[in-house]
Amino acid sequence: MQFMTEDQLHCRLFELSIEQLEQLEQRLLERIEEKKITQQTRKLVPPQPGNNLELMASDLGLDISRLMKEVKKRSR
Repeated sequence: MQFMTEDQLHCRLFELSIEQLEQLEQRLLERIEEKKITQQTRKLVPPQPGNNLELMASDLGLDISRLMKEVKKRSR
């Protein structure tokens, strides 16, 4: 996954029409609400015993996939 720089993001946003920007805003707000609901649901579910770091990070809303790949690569 490659991330955009702030300048690249601004250039992409400036290319959009007002209607497209409004649609984008609505989709972002929907995704934020979905994330909130997911996090609230996870808080209600008791934690599972185990040592699955990826699952625990996901429960906290963290993305450690790059870190895990690097650890696996170095442990070989």
